[in-house]
Amino acid sequence: MAWLLAGMSAIATLLAVAGSQAGHVATGKLILFAAWTATFTLLVRAVPVLWAQAARYTVTDRHVIWQSGQLKRTVQRAGISFARITWHRRNPEVGDLDLVRAVPTGAMHRRLTLTLQGVAAPHRVWAIVRGAQTMTGQEGGGNVPPEQRMDEGEAVRWAARPKRSWLAVLPLSTRRTLTTALGALCGMVGVRTVLVGVSMMGRLLDAGIAPWSLGFLSLLGAIGLTVVLLGALGGWMLHAGITRKPWLDAKTRYVLTNQRFILERGRQELHVTRSAIVDLVDRKGLYGGRDAYLILDGPQARAVSAQGAFGPGEGVRGFRPMLQALDVEQVQALREELFDKKGV
Repeated sequence: MAWLLAGMSAIATLLAVAGSQAGHVATGKLILFAAWTATFTLLVRAVPVLWAQAARYTVTDRHVIWQSGQLKRTVQRAGISFARITWHRRNPEVGDLDLVRAVPTGAMHRRLTLTLQGVAAPHRVWAIVRGAQTMTGQEGGGNVPPEQRMDEGEAVRWAARPKRSWLAVLPLSTRRTLTTALGALCGMVGVRTVLVGVSMMGRLLDAGIAPWSLGFLSLLGAIGLTVVLLGALGGWMLHAGITRKPWLDAKTRYVLTNQRFILERGRQELHVTRSAIVDLVDRKGLYGGRDAYLILDGPQARAVSAQGAFGPGEGVRGFRPMLQALDVEQVQALREELFDKKGV
């Protein structure tokens, strides 16, 4: 968002410069828009960082506390159903830790998530939260497989990867379809901008405008930056709608131990406490195989949380406790391991 706003501010500034050189062209609104987008660029970039740096995280014997000034949020350690770790893109020792409380469905439905941003070794913090402070292979972070960061006495019981299929490239879900359509639209607008810009530049040169003049160069820069911005935005949307899913599927792993369920997908890991899993629902996957959803419950809950089991496969923000594109035999083996040997 910051890059997008910065590009819009630069384009508006270049158009204002070109308009001022043309004469009899009001540029006040363009300058005001450029200043407005530049201000929001700084706010979008700086406010989240300052907000995160002002926060303080505390783990007590019963609660995890997030506090920033007078604002405080807490979650009971015993009520945390799963944790989601997002490792930093450049520093594998740092990441964000989301502590999620599985909540009832229906009229009591709500979501309780406590996010600890930018913590060092978030897997160790999660180990402290769940009361397992003794870990094996504590060196490393996101660059080390989860199997090398398990607790003392923890062992792998079941492991799998999603079934690879060419269908993953197709944007079959509503979300991916809309994202792909927007990316294609940005591409078409970018092509049209190039054609219109070339025609406009040609008319200006025919009218006697010097190609090295400030007004001509500013207009050329505005058009070029617009094309770059549309191309970058369209390329990102096309990646999110078409190539991102098969790319992430290749980096997805499911690991069940005698204490928890670990789902790894790219830079994200999701750790589910086995005691919170009360059922397993599977259905035909949109991209082949069977999709399995973990039904979670928690202390003092009056109903279970479906965690998207009865909703669209990609309609909930964030990495969720679900397994995609498994074989029937894998689902059956997982069910037997979860419930026939639960508590082992």
